[in-house]
Amino acid sequence: MTTGASKTKILIADEIAPEALQVFERQKENLEIEILPGLDSKKLKEKIFDKDALLVRMTAVNESLLAAGKNLKIVGRIGNGVDNIDLKAAEKRGIKIMNSPTASANSTAEHTIALLLAALRKIPEAHRSLRVGKWERNFYKGTEVAGKTFGIIGLGRIGSRVALRMKAFECEVIACDPYLAPERAASLKVPLVSFEELLSRSDFVSIHTPLNESTRYLLNAKNMPFMKNSSVLVNAARGGLVEERGILPALQSKKLLAYATDVFETEPPDSKNYLLHHPQVICTPHLGAQTQEAQIRVSVAMAEQLIHFFETGEVLNAVDSQTEGKNL
Repeated sequence: MTTGASKTKILIADEIAPEALQVFERQKENLEIEILPGLDSKKLKEKIFDKDALLVRMTAVNESLLAAGKNLKIVGRIGNGVDNIDLKAAEKRGIKIMNSPTASANSTAEHTIALLLAALRKIPEAHRSLRVGKWERNFYKGTEVAGKTFGIIGLGRIGSRVALRMKAFECEVIACDPYLAPERAASLKVPLVSFEELLSRSDFVSIHTPLNESTRYLLNAKNMPFMKNSSVLVNAARGGLVEERGILPALQSKKLLAYATDVFETEPPDSKNYLLHHPQVICTPHLGAQTQEAQIRVSVAMAEQLIHFFETGEVLNAVDSQTEGKNL
């Protein structure tokens, strides 16, 4: 890490926990930190020209922004997925990319299960009904998870945590994951099956893969009919993994009992998006990592990783176009 007049310059373009700033403070003699959340693309390009590092959450890091960063050496995504970063453009310019993937795994796994239970027990609808003075116990009859089959697409950091928790609910857990070593699945005691078998056997399906060219619309109008009748689909990963238009027929035919999602193809979604109003859809505004604990962990982890990079040259939790396809 450089010292004196040539301090390492870091631009933080999104919100970051105060605890992470304390980590940077311990290196203040070596670092020059600029925190500017909410900049438009033009102003961001103006600010990035002399920076050595860029930290983002949801800010889009496209080719033009990377080109504007003449001294840019590394971009850190505060959180898990990196679908808001143009990885190929970064590789062309020799700019390293890293994220902090493990810090929010617990919170996202817990939110996945919360979405499933909310859908099965019809909690949002029952809450609204009770608040307007109704008492409709028979109308809101739910479904238990015990004894059912829970299918996980992507048995990585988050998916494996979901698996362990669903086993505690006495579910049979199966998974589909082309990247996972068989011995890892065996250690979790989760059988690996084909994508088609998982859809046809599972009462509940939860998706935990990154969003990239090979996974976009992984669940779509063509394969939705293969799902078990009256099943529930849960998506707390990325909106583009599920074709929003494609699942409407499955909801209308009751092939899908419910779709529980924390994410949308476009965020925030248009107010006319049918998912916001459909009676069989439970949705939240991308809250998977939005716990106090997770927000502190992801921010502190990224601050520590960035300091480590400038001290040693090692990129912890590096991501590129080859590794992006691995599981969340």
